[in-house]
Amino acid sequence: QLISVVGNQGTGKSRLIDEMLKSVGDRARVVSARASKGGARYHVIARLLRSRFEIGDGDSRDQVLAKLRKEVERVFEDDRVSEVLHFLGTFLDLHFPGSPFLRVLNENPSQHDDIARTVLRRFIEVDATKSPIVIVLDDLQWAGDDTVSLLRELGKELRGSAVVLLAAARTDLSVRLSDWGEGVTDHLRIDLRNLEEDDAESMLRNLLQRCDEVPDEIVDDAVEMTGGNPAFLEQLVRLFLDNGTIDSRQPRWRIDVDKAAATELPISIEEAIEARIAALEVFERAVLEKGAVFGNVFWVGSVVSMQRVEAAGRGVDEAAREVVEPLAYEWGDTGEQIRERVMATVSELVERDYLLRLDAEDSTIAGDIEVVFKHNLERELIAKSTDPEQLASYHRLAAKWFETKIKERSEEQLEYLAQLYDKGGERRRAAYCYLAGGDKALARFANE
Repeated sequence: QLISVVGNQGTGKSRLIDEMLKSVGDRARVVSARASKGGARYHVIARLLRSRFEIGDGDSRDQVLAKLRKEVERVFEDDRVSEVLHFLGTFLDLHFPGSPFLRVLNENPSQHDDIARTVLRRFIEVDATKSPIVIVLDDLQWAGDDTVSLLRELGKELRGSAVVLLAAARTDLSVRLSDWGEGVTDHLRIDLRNLEEDDAESMLRNLLQRCDEVPDEIVDDAVEMTGGNPAFLEQLVRLFLDNGTIDSRQPRWRIDVDKAAATELPISIEEAIEARIAALEVFERAVLEKGAVFGNVFWVGSVVSMQRVEAAGRGVDEAAREVVEPLAYEWGDTGEQIRERVMATVSELVERDYLLRLDAEDSTIAGDIEVVFKHNLERELIAKSTDPEQLASYHRLAAKWFETKIKERSEEQLEYLAQLYDKGGERRRAAYCYLAGGDKALARFANE
């Protein structure tokens, strides 16, 4: 079955899917991926496979191969899976010294691609005989044409399998792919729109139910300006909390009518996010700026290290030794105070819905706390509005910290490290990382 959830940004597509998945429980295996604008070819499929095989960002190539082989052998109940590993591995940018059969296919990329897509479909088909599968694809409007074509094939050819393809996309998808879902035996499309006026009013009053009184004029203005968009309404309440319009220090909140009237209601999600960022305290903003250089995920230890360097009053390059060899430097009480303050700030930002803390066992760097930006747009805007020189220094420190934490680095990790150094202006270090990654690839004949 194919289920398409279509709607504008902020109408609750992801929320609806999350609620549905809660009802699935352990009755089916759930694998999920989110498409990103400008992503590499098949990047959504790669993310799906990483989800299916529980591959972490910090996993080495050997760890990835071990997980891949173990699960493929289990699913097919056979240890002769070299060709399957080869073709599934191409989606994960894993390449193997091939047999003569595989080398011949490599000389014909089109044929190789066709077989890889067939192998993927067959793997899902057999996997579904072990347990029903729900494949979740978010932000499908950003997926490339090759990925969309492959998903169409899966929708048509997996008929009869215990598989649900659950795709969420903005209304742009209908413009780009007017025939999406055609040819699939069972396709359900759910269109989500902004809330009707009465429902929007109910939602806002529910969000503000801890207030003693919410004047009608505030509700009317909010519903009119947001157009009933659920995300806009949530962002507006957060804005009221952040700018002091709502006093939440007591069990019963108090809303300042004059401040509410003076608050410019955001008319887009980006504007609401900008207002939330502007309301951050200086140290809160500093923590998020440092975390943002890593991408959507960062580690508390990295922020502590960067903050310690700043507190020591050293320049970035002068402080390189302390970051690379943290155990050789005595931070003293000041260092411990910084750690406590960073930890407290991260906890506060989690409470206020800026960050999401992952479980300790899910951290890709053992012994450190892994944190995710709750809203990617917030991370992007924070990085975009950070002073360029400051941002470059954060990238340099992030690279030095990451280098100490991952000793045996895969090609992907070397590329990631090179990008951090490059954005930090250390092009020679970046070049060495790229060359090291290239040498690793060359050693296994991954010439591309």
